[in-house]
Amino acid sequence: SEPSILVGQRMAPKHRRNHATVYSTIRQILLRFANPLSPKSYYEDPSQWLPKFEAIFEGLNLNWAIIGGEAALQYRLESRDTVDLDFVVNNVTELITVLEERGFTFRVLRERDDSPYLLQGTTPDGMHFDIYEAHTDFERHALERHIEHYASPEDVIVYKLMAWRPQDRDDIVHILAAETNLDYAYIEHWAQEWEVIDNWQSVMAGFERKHAPPIVQKGRGKNGV
Repeated sequence: SEPSILVGQRMAPKHRRNHATVYSTIRQILLRFANPLSPKSYYEDPSQWLPKFEAIFEGLNLNWAIIGGEAALQYRLESRDTVDLDFVVNNVTELITVLEERGFTFRVLRERDDSPYLLQGTTPDGMHFDIYEAHTDFERHALERHIEHYASPEDVIVYKLMAWRPQDRDDIVHILAAETNLDYAYIEHWAQEWEVIDNWQSVMAGFERKHAPPIVQKGRGKNGV
């Protein structure tokens, strides 16, 4: 059956808001469009679908990267549950027919010019997925910087600064604790572009307070030293 088609308005970073096509932040996409096809329920192991998605993407010669919770798990020291898979690709149009033929249930979210930018739905056995098309400079950078098809830790942090749910903040803190060679300038640049710099400064302030070395109070010894 034909996937449903919705028209969405996406909002650009501040320097692009006067352009003809208006993009929304990833955060606005996540919050505005709840999946109407199937509520997110516990799925024991979403990662078992990774080889199947990889085969589809590679069969279409797409550029692709894993984002979201599954990507965060690559960099956290502690594991956590995740119920879905999220991807960014260079072209979602080519996926529509293939996913339909393989029994996926999904809807297509489109720009005002009718170009698709998000496929959102479930696999034949009920695992939720979101596949975004890389329309913005940041998303294209994330595709270029992937590490074995996982978004880089810096790009995962930027995505999560935009989503900014409790689990996103937790992921950011755990990535900061685990990764010692992060490109902080890169993160700050895109946080500024997406106007989530306050989120970045907030999480950094909390992280630095938690991980600051203890203050040693100098006491007097027996000799008064």
